[in-house]
Amino acid sequence: MFDVFRISFLEYKKFFCKKSVYICLGLFFIFFLMSVDQLTKSNVSVNPVYLINMIFNGFMQFVLMFCASSLLPEEFRCGTSTFIFTSTKSRTQILLTKILFFTLYSITIGLMNFILITYYMTTKNLPIPFNNFAYMLVFYFIYSWFIGNYFLFFTVIFKSRAISFITGLFFLYFFSDCLLRLSQKMLVSTKILEFIPFYSVFQFLIGDSINANKIIGMLIGALIFFCLSAFIFEKQDL
Repeated sequence: MFDVFRISFLEYKKFFCKKSVYICLGLFFIFFLMSVDQLTKSNVSVNPVYLINMIFNGFMQFVLMFCASSLLPEEFRCGTSTFIFTSTKSRTQILLTKILFFTLYSITIGLMNFILITYYMTTKNLPIPFNNFAYMLVFYFIYSWFIGNYFLFFTVIFKSRAISFITGLFFLYFFSDCLLRLSQKMLVSTKILEFIPFYSVFQFLIGDSINANKIIGMLIGALIFFCLSAFIFEKQDL
């Protein structure tokens, strides 16, 4: 088990050795700094922390979804799948390594979010909400744990980044819309629906009504998708 964490961290370090990663993150960071700068000039009355979360996390959730759909297909595209799948590690351990790497990457995105909030609050001469920092990391951890396992399920089946991303995104929208309509027409208790991850996945990072039901639903949903992915992956002939 210790090797799984060690390999995940090494893969995380290898990922951030790529120049393209820093170029993309740099451009993305500049774009949002410009957006935040516009917010400081507009004198909006909305809670600044919520406003930045809505802008930043609303876009980043799709970035994380795309990254999650690239975890396994990237090995096939780069031709490193043969080396990995013939190693002494089981396929379940390989999947767990990918998920842990993705979780570390997501927490890094959460750190960027806090930097944006710190910049905004500094320009406004407002106290920096350090208490929100821990919540951000927890939410990013839970969100990435579910989204990573959810899209991993599709990549195990399709082996294609594009097909996995489109298919996974379609079902996310489909099930979230079905659950929303169900709650409106059949007056199903929202407390029951909150346990279903699809009901709140798009509002999880930017919502202001996160509760224990949603968190439990995301954690259990992630575990189910990981078990399904591991079962299918172990049975596949690669």
